[in-house]
Amino acid sequence: MQLKELVKAIRTLETVQYEKTDISFSYKLMKFMKAAKDDVAFYDKTANEIINKYALRDKDGNVVYQGNNIQLDISKKEEMDKEIEKLNTTEIEFPNIKFNIVDFQGLKLSVFDLMNLENFIIEEE
Repeated sequence: MQLKELVKAIRTLETVQYEKTDISFSYKLMKFMKAAKDDVAFYDKTANEIINKYALRDKDGNVVYQGNNIQLDISKKEEMDKEIEKLNTTEIEFPNIKFNIVDFQGLKLSVFDLMNLENFIIEEE
């Protein structure tokens, strides 16, 4: 599995992790998030390193911000995109933790959310 698939799923599940759900779903969600913790931490750390590497800097070497956003060196965008793509496509091993589509009953999820979770959902048999 590619790292980006897990990260997208985790970002979606983080939006529902505080919802009160039935105990079996909450337990499965906890197991999933704990199993993903190290991979997601690696992704976040590496993505931040890449962003800082390609950030614009002022004359004192400090990162330049526009509001809350780091300004990036557009002349190096292609290099940065390659590094991000390499990170996104990093192959990882992840435990076979799957959710049944009915586990999500009662939660409000968009089509986009379901697309992010698709690789971790099995349909009721």
